[in-house]
Amino acid sequence: MWIFYTLIILVLAAFAGAMTLFKYAVVRVANHTPEDQIDEFERERGMDVTLLHRGVSWYRAQPRETISITSFDGLRLAADYIPAEGTSRGRVLLFHGYHGGIEDYSAALPYYHSLGFDLLMVDERAHGRSEGKYIGYGVLEKRDCCAWAQEADRRWGEAPTFLAGVSMGAATVLMAAEEPLPADVRGIIADCGFTSPKEEICYVMRQDLHLPAYPMYWLVNGLCRLLAGYGFDDCSTERTLAKSNIPVLLIHGEADTYVLPEMSRKSYAACRGEKHLLMIPGAGHCQGYLTDAQGYERELKQFLLTHAVNVTAEI
Repeated sequence: MWIFYTLIILVLAAFAGAMTLFKYAVVRVANHTPEDQIDEFERERGMDVTLLHRGVSWYRAQPRETISITSFDGLRLAADYIPAEGTSRGRVLLFHGYHGGIEDYSAALPYYHSLGFDLLMVDERAHGRSEGKYIGYGVLEKRDCCAWAQEADRRWGEAPTFLAGVSMGAATVLMAAEEPLPADVRGIIADCGFTSPKEEICYVMRQDLHLPAYPMYWLVNGLCRLLAGYGFDDCSTERTLAKSNIPVLLIHGEADTYVLPEMSRKSYAACRGEKHLLMIPGAGHCQGYLTDAQGYERELKQFLLTHAVNVTAEI
């Protein structure tokens, strides 16, 4: 009889642990200010955050319009739109990372704009002003990304469009390549993206939580499928890029210990279409621009102006 009770206790303990991990990984957390998040970057990662603060200040000083759409599952999603100064070369849709916001890519915002692009900065589901209880790790957000690209065409007309993301946002824009994107989507820029939620979550469980990936992954994945409506292996960048012809620029810091650089190398290897890979020595997670702004800008300019083919630009 004691064996039976022991098994019951172990099952209950495993379920409780899986529920705790599910809440930790998937359920929305309280909103934060960009400054709070930047200060956390400085404390935890030892980052020089000057460019991040400068980018946030630039963003707040711009005239911008807040717009919204309704997602495929009925959520109200929000974004800010900043038009280019003068004649626009096209538009860039920007997607932040897990538990992130504009601070994730704020350092590069003024540069994107200086190249003559309209900017659409999205609050992803379960973040910021957008509704949602569950984070989708790109599996759900890729459909939102497609909806934003379609909405941009509806509001402002067709134009060379680029999807850009960091961390989870990078995985999102790469996975979106399998969605019915508008024909004017000319390229994807992915900074420090993971290959799949499954691979990233298993890595974090082993590396940060010091837990074996299995059987806990199966339990958490089951809860995610039951409660959030998707599974961690429903989509991967490798499977998506193997059947996409959209040009891709992959960027990753060689010193990234949160999303391993090998994940961008795997995505690069899987690409069927035109592909570019920038690995930045010494850069940690999403620190590429902060580590080598000149090299980062050079690759961005080359990629964006090459594929914004309705304009003539000297690169």
